[in-house]
Amino acid sequence: MLDDGKVPGFAQQGCWLTCHDGERDLKAATKEEVAANAAMQAYKKEDVRKYLPDSRTDPSDWKTGKSVEEVARIKAAGGFVDLIQWRAHRSNPVGMADDGYVLEWRNFDAGKKMFDSNLDKATKQPKFMFDAKIFAPRR
Repeated sequence: MLDDGKVPGFAQQGCWLTCHDGERDLKAATKEEVAANAAMQAYKKEDVRKYLPDSRTDPSDWKTGKSVEEVARIKAAGGFVDLIQWRAHRSNPVGMADDGYVLEWRNFDAGKKMFDSNLDKATKQPKFMFDAKIFAPRR
């Protein structure tokens, strides 16, 4: 994660600043709790992921998300961290990395992303497979 100095506490805490109770990997909130939460409904999210404390009225409580308008103001002011995800097994063979950011949730920027399902729901098989004949290694 990268910050340009506009996220309070990031210089001291780094990515730990984005980790909170309620996330799917830390004392996960139930689907029912998330579905009943007005902020999560407004964000159109079905689970809790990394977020910045500034996106909440109570910085340590995922349930207290600020309004979509407040979050947009924070983003416009640069109050988010860039999240670049490179994965040796998934993105390196095709020369890509995921480009995202963390603010009210772990979001992706516009464009193609590697961090997505490759499952074809109809066939229950991968949609795409790596083919070395098509993707020659970059030098």
